[in-house]
Amino acid sequence: MKILAPLASLEPGAIEARYQAGARELYFGLASAAWTRRFGPYCNLNRMSDFGSRANTIDEKQAADATRSIHAAQCSAFVTLNAGLYEAEQLTYLRKLCQTLAEGKACAGTADGMTGGAQGDTQRENARMTNVAGDGANRKDAAATSEASAIKAERSNGDAAVSHKRRGTNAPDGVIVSTRALGRIVAEAGLSPVASTMLDACNADVVRTLRDAGFKRIIVPREMSLDEIGMLTAAFPDVEFEAFLMRDGCMFSDSHCFTRHLPGHGALCGTLRMSERRFVRAKDAQGFADVHNSELTDELYRSFHMKRACGLCAIYRLLHMGIAAVKIVGRADNEQELLDDIALVQRNLDIAQTAPSEQAYLNAMEFPPDRAATCKLGLNCYYPEVRFPL
Repeated sequence: MKILAPLASLEPGAIEARYQAGARELYFGLASAAWTRRFGPYCNLNRMSDFGSRANTIDEKQAADATRSIHAAQCSAFVTLNAGLYEAEQLTYLRKLCQTLAEGKACAGTADGMTGGAQGDTQRENARMTNVAGDGANRKDAAATSEASAIKAERSNGDAAVSHKRRGTNAPDGVIVSTRALGRIVAEAGLSPVASTMLDACNADVVRTLRDAGFKRIIVPREMSLDEIGMLTAAFPDVEFEAFLMRDGCMFSDSHCFTRHLPGHGALCGTLRMSERRFVRAKDAQGFADVHNSELTDELYRSFHMKRACGLCAIYRLLHMGIAAVKIVGRADNEQELLDDIALVQRNLDIAQTAPSEQAYLNAMEFPPDRAATCKLGLNCYYPEVRFPL
């Protein structure tokens, strides 16, 4: 089980520091002035676009260099294209971007060149999206079957890194995508699509549909329990699963959230935390106790829920159920705190690999430095059932 960590910039030593801390997979988003010029400031290229240079400083022209540097550090590289929605014209842009990523070349501002042929490309992309939307779990056209077979043949020894005849060391090992249409575009470019949480792989039917569409790696939603994740890993041994472990939890489900992290305005999740509360008694409320309990629950969640999301206690179980990678989130977070978390996860992973039982691991594991605040009532736990079983 590998540690997947974010990379927000190509500052000297940033990649090596992550490797030394224990990360063996790195993911990054792109900052694209060409995309913004073409589609405007309110169309995201990835889920963290609204954080600007805090989260994305690697531009399209640097993508190949970033990937080459990550590979030189003996890590796998993943690019995020996981915005909540892409229109057909944007998919045309992304098709060209993916082709360039696969070739390991510097991207030359694809969107600026979309003028005369854009309308025809958009019409073709609309038709493609219609075909993709019509695909069911039991329907596989020749192209989808070809993509799945090619990706399966490219895999080597279960590792996330995939080689391809059109790919060099400058091409990413996977592209994290939020739609099946974009996943197909990624596969057609010779890259490996990774299903983001935006695709809501919360049950066997969804996983089967994604696998049959060519996805060989799937990120499970934050809100899934360990038992639910374990059922998926047992049912689909041919799929790599990635699970969240540290930082940036959320009260909502990614796949059902279409809000934005707008600077100066915030997202719905953050706005709800800061909004004024007014409690209205329902007809069947049982007096003081019901009102008191509602107010107390609200205060607890408002004050403690997912302020510092942590899944350290679940490492042993995730390891033994066959999770391919655990994800540390936080492209916009403090650099040193992020490195400290990577190292903390690695130390606990070392303990889990030699522990004779889950209880032995739980007795020996290292807690986060602010354990009293982080572990309070299980409200920061990605997997509270380990320490707080129902």
